[in-house]
Amino acid sequence: MTGLISGADLMAALWTVACWLGVGWWIERGPYSESTMAALMTRRRYEWALRIAEREQRIVDAALLNSLQSGAAFFASACMFAIGGAAALLGQAEALAALSNDLPFADHVAAGDWRRRLLAPLGLLVYAFFKFAWSHRLFNYNAIMLGSIPMPHPGQTEIPPEAEDAALRAARLNEQAALNFNRGLRGLYFALGTLGWLLGPWGAVAGAALVAWAMWRREFISHSRAALTSEKPPEPKI
Repeated sequence: MTGLISGADLMAALWTVACWLGVGWWIERGPYSESTMAALMTRRRYEWALRIAEREQRIVDAALLNSLQSGAAFFASACMFAIGGAAALLGQAEALAALSNDLPFADHVAAGDWRRRLLAPLGLLVYAFFKFAWSHRLFNYNAIMLGSIPMPHPGQTEIPPEAEDAALRAARLNEQAALNFNRGLRGLYFALGTLGWLLGPWGAVAGAALVAWAMWRREFISHSRAALTSEKPPEPKI
């Protein structure tokens, strides 16, 4: 393996993968996973599903679900373009190496080294595409589940058991669609973090660390998370 890739590049690639998997585990399964922004939004998804079961008119709910589908479709399309661009760069590694060599503090490597470096962002982009595509498909299934929720009976104040069961199943499907969407976003962010490789292996290490920190901050201590809880949001910075 070291004959194909330098020790520094191998270290940077392993560090990027470790940060990507580590922050994903910490957000989804870590000791504080129930207090993340994603977990807080999951509770709202279940509340939304139960409100749907109470309503006769669900036009707004269908529009909201269509918006979620559109977001997943947009990122899936963006990943396809990015994959095409990364694949095209494999054939232009000489130009990329020349650009990197002209940057201050950058290391001087051959075109073959850049071809191997490009495999990391390319792999992350392919992963992100599959996650976004599956998320879009799950939101499509969720729209069908929404349509299958029984309408409330006239004059009935409580949700019928069959409607509540259908709403909760729709919420679980919506939760899985959001989970795949979030995983796709993390893959896309870490693919962008590999741009630090233009400055060398240590630039890639720094890029992965910055992305991991940004992911952790948004899930645990961001202004957006505070807005979803009873905590007093910090004063906005002007």
